[in-house]
Amino acid sequence: MTEFIKGMDISSLTEVESLGGAFFDGNVKLDLFDLLKKYNTNSIRLRLWNNPFSEDGSSYLGGYCDLQSILKLSERAHMHGMSVLLDFQYSDFWADPGKQYKPKAWENLKGLRLEKALYDYTFDTLKHFRDKKILPEYIQIGNEITNGFLWPDGKLEPNPNGGARLGFDRLAGLLRSAIKAVREISPLTKIVLHLERSGDNAIYREWHGHILVKEHIDCDIIGVSYYVYWHGPIENFASNIKDVQARYKKPVMLVETSFGFTGEEYETKLKPENFTGLVMTDKKFESLDKKPPYTLSIDGQNAFMKKLLTTINDLGIIGLYYWEPAWLPLRGSSWASESAIRYIHEIKGVGNEWANQGLFDYQGHVLPAMKIIKEFKFKGVSSL
Repeated sequence: MTEFIKGMDISSLTEVESLGGAFFDGNVKLDLFDLLKKYNTNSIRLRLWNNPFSEDGSSYLGGYCDLQSILKLSERAHMHGMSVLLDFQYSDFWADPGKQYKPKAWENLKGLRLEKALYDYTFDTLKHFRDKKILPEYIQIGNEITNGFLWPDGKLEPNPNGGARLGFDRLAGLLRSAIKAVREISPLTKIVLHLERSGDNAIYREWHGHILVKEHIDCDIIGVSYYVYWHGPIENFASNIKDVQARYKKPVMLVETSFGFTGEEYETKLKPENFTGLVMTDKKFESLDKKPPYTLSIDGQNAFMKKLLTTINDLGIIGLYYWEPAWLPLRGSSWASESAIRYIHEIKGVGNEWANQGLFDYQGHVLPAMKIIKEFKFKGVSSL
């Protein structure tokens, strides 16, 4: 039996620290890694973007998730005895089910040329980790690739005749190329394939039925996101995970989750003029469900975490990563720069829209939910 993974995605830390962000346990200021270690965190998840810079060399923001930043965070994680889950997003900026932009350098590549670029980039990137003796213990091939990645080549499209979506063969070719590179340079690393919509069993059967069964794609772990705001009741999540475990015989890892500790926005003086607003507020939450299961409050966050931890323990899920618990609201911190917003064709303001989802309050003090995660006793999980 192996230790349950109590993980945190702290991809934005380089940005937070560069803007003067600080973290406190009570009145004691601590380096974030020291603080997380104190709370029994044993793994760190980090997203990696290919080239998150505009033509003039300025950062797209969103955490500064370029290679050099991520290498430094990986070194710090390993120095603290923590494993690393490296999230290759294969994009120059955010990748999720609604957008999977090819990196700018690959925009004109298709077919075998795109597969080769994907292989070469994955291999060459991991050489940097190998040279520093910090190869990741886990690697995601893409981020929330429920609808594919590297669009349009790897995009899954509706079938005009009904039935399963089209494009699984092209998606499989891309996945094989990236996985081949990982296996060659880091054979001990575990491969994770990550979807969201974790309460939707039909989507999970379709996707994994094609990718794992028909295409025989090589992976070690099924990764999932679960946000109660968007993915529905935890009972639906549990039912889907049970079916996935039974059907595909692979361990499941919860690689993204969170819940808000407040519905109130942070201080006006820290918000930019064109603030996009928090991604989830009381009003937004209530519009999704007439009777939200929890309130956006410290008590609500605590209740959500207790229920989630109990559920994933009962399911035998092998680990949990809380998404961006330490992304503090600071002047200059933003999910995107103005140039990045233009790059991804968004109609949206700037600022830290995730600040109320963390495990630290707006001033950087540890919230009670962190202690709940620390003290929860998980049953052992089978070795991978």
